Amino acid sequence: MTSRILACAYASFTLSLGDVALAQESDQPPPPRAAPLKPVEIAEALEPPREGVIVFGGNRATGLEVVKNLVARGEKVTVMARPTSDVSELKALGVNIVEGDAMNAEQTAKAAASAYFSAVVSTLGGGGADSTTRPDFTGNKNAVDAAVAAKIPRFVLVTVIGPGESYQATPYFARFALRKVIPLKEQAENYLIASGLKYTVIRPGDLINKPAEGKSVLTEDASKFSWMIRADLGKLMADAVYDSATVNKVYTAFDPTRDSFLGTLFERLSEKQEE
Repeated sequence: MTSRILACAYASFTLSLGDVALAQESDQPPPPRAAPLKPVEIAEALEPPREGVIVFGGNRATGLEVVKNLVARGEKVTVMARPTSDVSELKALGVNIVEGDAMNAEQTAKAAASAYFSAVVSTLGGGGADSTTRPDFTGNKNAVDAAVAAKIPRFVLVTVIGPGESYQATPYFARFALRKVIPLKEQAENYLIASGLKYTVIRPGDLINKPAEGKSVLTEDASKFSWMIRADLGKLMADAVYDSATVNKVYTAFDPTRDSFLGTLFERLSEKQEE
């Protein structure tokens, strides 16, 4: 890095000498020169290009599905995981793993600064009934703060149908089951939106563990609700990382073939019996 700075300085000095020589040999004034770069602009120009995606919550469930889809795209993926987490599937995928706990702001910031990432994906959530130990808000807040500090421009966040205007679309059973989670998810959404990052928020309904079918879509219609396949959600999230049309948007993840409560409930029950 130092050698690059010295090279830039030498080139600038050489050009200055050339201007002086031309002025001495000609009656014409030297051509106007561009304004010198500011120190901040020089530092930014010398930064390596940003590449790769860091995933928080990527060792299991929806996060793992996101990682699989990113890897399939040929993306360089890093996942932050706690030392006690099972990372066997991540290792099999060949992703980079950094140790850390999303509830620890310092560890999260260190993970985000471990490379020049182009984007963050967070699927953080769960962890018990105690809201003080759940990462739904605190963990996601730490991830947003880490992205801002590391100047990572892009952030894709998964929450749940229920925050904001989507509350009316949430079935009563889901409102009751998620009564402590929805407010935390809404705080996380609002915190990300206010951060200045290029965000995308994706709200799914209940999730089913089956092979991907590719029937799910993103819609800005907050009145929609459906169950959906987790693997399909993972693909929607991975695709959103690269889709500039999704920047600064809040979406519902919707499967039009699973918007019937009873029909999908039977499918879910049969899934559990197979397990």
